[in-house]
Amino acid sequence: MRKISIEPFAKQLIDDMYKNYDYTIEDFSLIKGISVPWGLSKILQNGTKINILFLSHDDDILNINSDSNIYDIIDVKKEKIVKIILIGEDIDDSEVISKLNYLSDFKAIENNSIIIDLIHSTIQISDNSIEEIAKQINSIVSVNSRAKQNKINSAATYTLIGINIFMFIISIILNGGNPIDINNYVLIMLGAKYNTAIIQGQWFRLLTCTFLHGGLVHIAANMYSLYSVGPLVESLYGKYKYIFMYLIAGIVSSLFSFLFSTGISIGASGSIFGLLGIILVFALKKKKTLGRKFLMNVSSVIAVNLLIGFSLPGIDNFAHLGGLFAGIFLALIIRTSENTNRDG
Repeated sequence: MRKISIEPFAKQLIDDMYKNYDYTIEDFSLIKGISVPWGLSKILQNGTKINILFLSHDDDILNINSDSNIYDIIDVKKEKIVKIILIGEDIDDSEVISKLNYLSDFKAIENNSIIIDLIHSTIQISDNSIEEIAKQINSIVSVNSRAKQNKINSAATYTLIGINIFMFIISIILNGGNPIDINNYVLIMLGAKYNTAIIQGQWFRLLTCTFLHGGLVHIAANMYSLYSVGPLVESLYGKYKYIFMYLIAGIVSSLFSFLFSTGISIGASGSIFGLLGIILVFALKKKKTLGRKFLMNVSSVIAVNLLIGFSLPGIDNFAHLGGLFAGIFLALIIRTSENTNRDG
């Protein structure tokens, strides 16, 4: 048996629908017989208002309309009710089958219903008029499921973080134990982007510099960013493509720095900007299913980070731009794993 709690799932779904698809959160606590007192509403272009109620398999769904004052709080001429019935909790398969048979009877007489079986991860709809809502729910459930899986299967991201931390420890040792500010001579010795050395043929610095950091705050900020965005890209492309794209974005960012900046440059931020560029393209491609807010969130993260870079001294903005452009280009020419059905 799998224990799946309906209320936390409903709360998360309500919050994600609100954030990604411009729904309004409504208080439906006055309606008798519903397990989740909060729901969603949205006014369509034709002026119709949709009210979405969340019910559990324990609710008396067939009689909820007659036994509650549901129609006392809506205008039936201008508003529409969509019921989302959630099957979950700690129930065995026989109970699930019984509930599904019961809900099939309900589905035959009641339109505007969506049945979500949390145990078997299936979604049923009563009629095509609510297909768009079902697609929105499915996209959110898929993204959330992927995000949870990312935290479990993010080996490539954790490996990259581990390499960065290992190199930082080496830097601290060579820096006399000081983790706050790594000396430039130590960074150059370990492979920082140093134009004079690159001109002399040390092109490996375009890659090695992406695994070096100038201090504790620098590496903490970059590793947190990598931990935040890396797993999503890894899940989309698989670990092999992900590592390839990460490294290429880092090299291109270093190349931009070499071409347009004379200063010493280090850090994983160019590669991370590459990952943000990849997510930006993904958000654009999936705008209809993921929603405009997801795209706006990604765009705002990129814009804010670029703004911070241009506002503070000592930031290699050319490296950031190079990584961003590389990520966008790579995402346009390389297919995600869900398109190729194979890892890498």
